[in-house]
Amino acid sequence: MEKNRFIEKFESKSDHELEQIIANPANWHEQARSAAYYLLKERNPESPEIQSWENEHTKLLEKEEQKIEEERLIRERIVTRLKSIPLKSSQKYILDYGNELQVKRLGNNRFQARIEDHYRSFLAPVVIYEIKGPDSYLYYPFFYEKPFFTWGVGGTLIILGLMLVGWMEVIIPMIFFPLGFLVFTQLMGMIVLPFLIHRRVEEKIGKKGRLPYRKRFDKKQKHTP
Repeated sequence: MEKNRFIEKFESKSDHELEQIIANPANWHEQARSAAYYLLKERNPESPEIQSWENEHTKLLEKEEQKIEEERLIRERIVTRLKSIPLKSSQKYILDYGNELQVKRLGNNRFQARIEDHYRSFLAPVVIYEIKGPDSYLYYPFFYEKPFFTWGVGGTLIILGLMLVGWMEVIIPMIFFPLGFLVFTQLMGMIVLPFLIHRRVEEKIGKKGRLPYRKRFDKKQKHTP
């Protein structure tokens, strides 16, 4: 409590004033109420506001512990359900407006998550999950590779072909425009989209109960969720 700047300011206040500070969380900062509790407990430990403060903070502590446990359970369910996906297979989960959350198992502890909207999602990056323990993982954005081989390479070949037959002026930078455009848009998407994708993973895979599958697995493998 030595670092609480309100202690020195409140030393001249009466017990009743300190009790009023503790009893009014809407009017006083938490640090101020904490200082009032500290001073009042030294002067009058039998004050009813002392017990009220301690009960309040016991409930807050229990609520915080409950929140931490709920977050741990969400991570645990995510890890368990990700690891139930067969190697090299994909699982799809229904989102709003016909979109899908698609999760593919790339390796033993490595997964790829993306949102398919059947429109602009080929421009968006993916999120890679690496499982570290039964209730822990890392996630980070990464390039979605498929459009680089279709739109990127395909667009580059089309432009190159048009230049070779003389239907387009030969401008060297234009050859790399499709690939450059994909790199730029995915890099921009890495600023925000990973957090949105992870939120959908928490909502759909980390939730309790049966999952809203679009279909089972891309590969026809028997699976028990």
